[in-house]
Amino acid sequence: MKSLQIFTITLWLLFLSLNLPAQNHLNVTAKVTIGESFGNISDTSCQAMFSAIPDSLTSYPFLYHFTDLSTGNINSWHWDFGDGFSSTEQNPSHQYNDPGIYEVCLTVKNLNDTTGCSDQLCQDVITLDYFSLGGLVYAGEYPLNNPVMTGDTGIASLYRIVNEQVVFVEDHYFQDYGYYWFGYLFMGDYIIKIGLTEGSTHYNNYFTTYYGNDILWTKADLLTISTSSYYDAEIHLLSVQELPIGPGVIKGYVNFEQSHELSMPPISQTTIILSDVNHSPLLFTMPNPSGYFEFTGIPYGTYFLNADATGKPSTIVTFTLSESSPLAEGINLTIFGSNVYGIQEVLEKGISFIRIYPNPVIEDLHVSAFSPVSAHVDINVVDVTGRSYYSHDEMLETGFNQILIPAASLPAGVYLLIMQPEGSAQRITGKFIK
Repeated sequence: MKSLQIFTITLWLLFLSLNLPAQNHLNVTAKVTIGESFGNISDTSCQAMFSAIPDSLTSYPFLYHFTDLSTGNINSWHWDFGDGFSSTEQNPSHQYNDPGIYEVCLTVKNLNDTTGCSDQLCQDVITLDYFSLGGLVYAGEYPLNNPVMTGDTGIASLYRIVNEQVVFVEDHYFQDYGYYWFGYLFMGDYIIKIGLTEGSTHYNNYFTTYYGNDILWTKADLLTISTSSYYDAEIHLLSVQELPIGPGVIKGYVNFEQSHELSMPPISQTTIILSDVNHSPLLFTMPNPSGYFEFTGIPYGTYFLNADATGKPSTIVTFTLSESSPLAEGINLTIFGSNVYGIQEVLEKGISFIRIYPNPVIEDLHVSAFSPVSAHVDINVVDVTGRSYYSHDEMLETGFNQILIPAASLPAGVYLLIMQPEGSAQRITGKFIK
């Protein structure tokens, strides 16, 4: 007679998108019921084992990927998914029609061995909960195309925070009533970005805007889904500024750095933002497929320029247009591929570590740091007891900075890298191992 045992196993949630080749994972603990094999384990030459991985691709709810982990000389697999369907593939995928608890059984055999290679394992697969989110999008006083059609089409982009990475989920186009909606979402933290499609009546009047009503992803509010759906995540599109016509022209390119190589950025997710000397956003444009962008008719003055590509930090460039220099050209904006959530982009000395590598370190420690303003910082390396091993004053420029810290003479151990802007109580810390 079979006896039942209760175990806790770890499943991997697989995050996929049709437009995202990379795979991202999140640990999820699930309780499953495991039955003993029907054969005598001590005599059999094979043992059944498998994993069940829920797929979070929003278009296919209740889709699971089953992976055979059995041992032995096996050439036959039979899966019973517990809903009346089965498969003889070694590693099948199966989509359930409804939520529930399904007993999935894998039977493995060697058809050429009639003496003992036969085993079965059954596990209860419990489907995960799915949620929805949506909200009204306001363009001015009223929602988009509401109460009358204004000729605008909105595009809602959804991103999820997975292991401190910003992962694109999907785009959704909408018109009716100015309401966007996403369904079949797992619990977690999300970033929502709303813009108007090119060709919309008011395309040039509004910035692409994040939930939290800001135009930068670093300042977007996270929307957390935990126990229920959320249908009131409204977003107010921020208006561009009406500038007096001037003779100034701004030309440049945006590129994408991945593993220290420059290539094209994800153009569809990139907005070039022109701000005044106080960092107040004025205008935007989108780069063409070659990464080229241009602003014309700009009045004289000092400006900041940056690229917003969701989840990816960007350099910031400052320049002045004047009667003697009405043309600013050859500007290069770099989008970094680190794709890390949580950069503190504030107009004070909001400095953040982007990357500390290699970790563990052997000789030199490389530090990538972001600073929204030029600032002197004190850099210190201390061990876990607080003993200082390195101290240095560094001048950070606006944007991204590369810092080299000698670490060859450090004893083996765990260290804290502490960076503190001059005259500020803010301390930024990172940990590394020697």
